[in-house]
Amino acid sequence: MGTFSGYYSRQDVVDDLVNQYSTGGFTLIDRKATNYGRHLWFAIQPQQGPSFICLFKLSSYGGDWGYKPIDESMGPCHHECPLSLLAQVDAPTTEYSKNWRDRVLDWHGYGKPEPCFNPDPNQ
Repeated sequence: MGTFSGYYSRQDVVDDLVNQYSTGGFTLIDRKATNYGRHLWFAIQPQQGPSFICLFKLSSYGGDWGYKPIDESMGPCHHECPLSLLAQVDAPTTEYSKNWRDRVLDWHGYGKPEPCFNPDPNQ
């Protein structure tokens, strides 16, 4: 999935995302920000199906703001999702979601998760 850009400010991105996930078959259960506001976490309830968590990575380049959506079924490599969001969504429905939530719990409990990939190809 790509990055969506063309926003004038961080607040424009946030306002658009809140609007997208508060209408059109979705209910925004809750939202939290981490990483100095660059990681926006949403707990989302679709009209049909289980609720889930999505990370929106906010970024700017040359005055242009954008976001990259990564939902929990993609197994994001960011684990600082607030625990309060985990408590508000349904049980995970995929192995990626389950593993990611386990890493989030580890990160909060022990401070350092297992890496999502091995950066050293010789190991």
